[in-house]
Amino acid sequence: MTALLVLDDVGGPVTGHNVLVEGAAGGVGGLAVQIARLLGARNVIGAVSSPDKGELARELGATESGKRDMRNRCVRWR
Repeated sequence: MTALLVLDDVGGPVTGHNVLVEGAAGGVGGLAVQIARLLGARNVIGAVSSPDKGELARELGATESGKRDMRNRCVRWR
């Protein structure tokens, strides 16, 4: 319910847009990834804390994954 509320009611329409999901390998974040994909998001970027969690986020439907750097930007795992 939390993921749907944030994506649909608070965040506005996601169809055709890029969506960044913090904690994309966690419970609420993982659901947010899946719901964003179902709602038609163009790209779902999963922000996670490790490469293993990035892999899980991609398994859940994220098109890309990475972690936040010191400048608060999402960067890809290498």
